[in-house]
Amino acid sequence: MSLTSAKKVDTNKYELEISIEAKDFQEAVLKEFRKQSKNIQVPGFRKGKAPRPIIEKVYGREVFWDDAVNSLFPKVYESAVEEAGINPVDKPSAEVKEIGEDGAKLLVSVVVTPEISLGVYKGIKAEKIVRAAAGSDVDEEIARVQERNARLVPIDDRPAEAGDTLNIDYQEYDGSDGKLEETEQGGERGRELVLDGADDNYKKIKEKLTGHGVGDEFEFAGTKDRDEDFEKAKFVTRVKINSISRKELPELDDDFAKDVSEFDTFEEYKESVRKEIQERYDRESRNRFEQELDRLLAEQVGGEIPEVMYETEVDGIVERFAENVKQRFKIDFETYMSYLGLEKEKLRQDYRPQAEINVKTRLALDKIAEIEQIEASEDEIEEEYKNAAEGYNVKVEAVKNAIPVKDIEKGIKRNKAIKIIVDSAEPVEISYDDYMERLARAETVNSDEEL
Repeated sequence: MSLTSAKKVDTNKYELEISIEAKDFQEAVLKEFRKQSKNIQVPGFRKGKAPRPIIEKVYGREVFWDDAVNSLFPKVYESAVEEAGINPVDKPSAEVKEIGEDGAKLLVSVVVTPEISLGVYKGIKAEKIVRAAAGSDVDEEIARVQERNARLVPIDDRPAEAGDTLNIDYQEYDGSDGKLEETEQGGERGRELVLDGADDNYKKIKEKLTGHGVGDEFEFAGTKDRDEDFEKAKFVTRVKINSISRKELPELDDDFAKDVSEFDTFEEYKESVRKEIQERYDRESRNRFEQELDRLLAEQVGGEIPEVMYETEVDGIVERFAENVKQRFKIDFETYMSYLGLEKEKLRQDYRPQAEINVKTRLALDKIAEIEQIEASEDEIEEEYKNAAEGYNVKVEAVKNAIPVKDIEKGIKRNKAIKIIVDSAEPVEISYDDYMERLARAETVNSDEEL
């Protein structure tokens, strides 16, 4: 097997002429015969027992040729690509030009990574949001922790009032036919409700609970969330109050700090909360800054980029989104899309701009690695394999078998290129409040334009 020629026939497109030698071809034909013969029926022979010469006489001597070429193709194609020194970005298109006892000749067309030009990549000016953890941010976070650590105190000396938590049994009845019949799924036992005034599925029953005490049993016209007369039906709901509780928040003192953290005093705990919030804001700011650098770097990329690279990137983004939906909501992607009234094609259109940035950014990073003569050492490669193995909780050898070393090298080089860009970038700082105000103005303009 050998590469006969590699010729650039168009922008980002190559044609490879590949020869499969007679020895390799005949070995592949023999393997196909052994694999397929057991399922071949020839008159005068039991199924799977006909000799190869008989099969080839009946069905033609080329009966196994196409399958033999197909079985050899992945290996010969990979070898030809490596020898030609090209980087395909799409599936190849292959045509058998010649085939016979002496082997085969293939003509393979393939789209390759484009040659790009790259503008300025050092000293890029990018907006960076500056946000300090405010006292209100700290108070809100502590209030959430305080809420999570609240306890319910039983109330038995007064009727229910706003803010109480009640445990109740209830059953809905349909009286449309002149007698009360239990409705399907129209009741619950041990349901806990908070009298918070929320407009939810229990709004009607919550209104009726106020003023009743533990042990009270009563009924009212309607269901847990609707009035008595709707859809031409008459409904009655019967309720029993099992318990009434009141939420009691813990005091914000040193004891609270000891219960919810590793600190001995409330002031120490409060300062730790501030630091955590600040670290989160700094991390978010850094991530957005790097995303902005990606966008600006992508603008520096010139050249004709194959459409298939964008489409493949969109495919990947949609697939990751679908997997996230499956993991988070425990439903399939199609059901999720249908439920929200989303169309897959519209989703792909929405992701297209980000896909273009992703593709151009990777091409730029590879170009920077070339310009800066960035290399990946053996120790760095081994460390990456080790980290990947720990991340997937598998042995290092398993990762090495799954991920080619050239992909690991490329990842290391890209990370080094990113560091060059980030370290040399010039942040243009903007306060978080000014940033949010600008967003609000932009949304107002967009709304006016839609009108």
